[in-house]
Amino acid sequence: MSETMKDFGEKRRSYFEKNPTFEEYCDDVFFYIKNDKWRSENMTEYSREEFDEDLKDWFVREELEKCFKYRELPMLVAAEWELIIF
Repeated sequence: MSETMKDFGEKRRSYFEKNPTFEEYCDDVFFYIKNDKWRSENMTEYSREEFDEDLKDWFVREELEKCFKYRELPMLVAAEWELIIF
């Protein structure tokens, strides 16, 4: 197993060991969306209100709930956010 895989495995274990709620998970996904350097340089501003509005869509919410259930790291979900809301 590569060091990168080990690092992600450790980050994942450490994150979910804290037993975050789904709401906390959503907060963390949004945090990584907002703090992504590439996104901030190449995409339009994305507010918390827009994020919350996107979560009202049943498909988007279902996808995010699935990511939470399968313990995907918020930073990885944030990296795929545009695909999820598309």
